[in-house]
Amino acid sequence: MLRVRALQREASTAEGEVTALLAHLDGVVQPSVARVAVRGVVALLVRGAHPNPLHVLRRCLVGVPCAAVDEVAGASAALVLAGAVDADAMVGELIAALAASAAAAESARPSRADAFADVLADAASDASGNGDAAYVAAALVRGVGAVVAASMGGPG
Repeated sequence: MLRVRALQREASTAEGEVTALLAHLDGVVQPSVARVAVRGVVALLVRGAHPNPLHVLRRCLVGVPCAAVDEVAGASAALVLAGAVDADAMVGELIAALAASAAAAESARPSRADAFADVLADAASDASGNGDAAYVAAALVRGVGAVVAASMGGPG
């Protein structure tokens, strides 16, 4: 009975820590802050302390800065090898995030008439590196490859 209570207390503490770390992702301007917050979330998930890791991963993959997506994708094999997430589920989340990113990039694409007027504005926003669809897609594809390699016998 004491062991069950200790596990419940640890799960509620982990949920609170994950919630606090995810709050740093909301409206964050600096990619380094997003990256550090996601590292903390991944560490908690690897430890197996959170009851719903897929929900947390979904929150770390969609609508966040590219640095956060890159961090999750880079840790995807570690999450699978630690047993925190099933390989099939992890690949599914990464592909779903890739589809969401492609849809967001398509809806944000200006029409040809507006494209010339927005060239300077786009150049300035691309220089910031926040949410660039090509970088997000590359990170997600790397994550899929890492999970496939890990599920076939190791990260090497």
